Amino acid sequence: MESVNKLVFTLYLLFQTFSIQVGAANAEAEPQCESKCNCDLKLLEKIAIMGTELSQFRETIEKQQANMERQQTEIESLQNELTGLRPKPAIAFLAELTTSMSGSSFRVYFRNVKLNLGNAYIPHHGLFIAPLNGTYLFAITACSKPSTWIVLELVVENTVVGQILAGDNVYRDCNSKQFVVQLKAGNDAFIQHGDGSFLEAYTNPSFMGVLLQAN
Repeated sequence: MESVNKLVFTLYLLFQTFSIQVGAANAEAEPQCESKCNCDLKLLEKIAIMGTELSQFRETIEKQQANMERQQTEIESLQNELTGLRPKPAIAFLAELTTSMSGSSFRVYFRNVKLNLGNAYIPHHGLFIAPLNGTYLFAITACSKPSTWIVLELVVENTVVGQILAGDNVYRDCNSKQFVVQLKAGNDAFIQHGDGSFLEAYTNPSFMGVLLQAN
């Protein structure tokens, strides 16, 4: 704003100077000369000088305008840098399963919340609701008891975007998998049973998510 005020003041002074020169020229509109030819010549010379000064005045304005545009570009660049330095909102959660589950087509409720930065995970609904547009990383750990298997699905806005399988004929088995998903603010994500018969809670299956980059 200070640079703009300086520019306006400079232009004002230049304009006043030019106006004084025009007034002086008008005051001398009747030059003292010996003949009409000499008078016309002197008047043309003054007009030529005024034209040159007007051109210089215009060049000065154009230079000041170019400087002002360059300063504006620098200001915008600094503002963008400052925006990049602002701290990003922390959105992250981790929740574990506390009770084994069996059956079919059920939602998995990870009720033992270990971390919930931003409070975007709702444990009693087993639901994560994105607070911001951005790229999110989700990870699921599924476990099964011996001689069983389980398939869990990551569901975003009622669409399955990924699956994970755990199972073994002899031992307890756990498996983990990560998913990167683009979400809009208000989109929800949860885990549901996809296939198999038993989800083991003994080794603490988990559901986690974190905002990688806000848009």
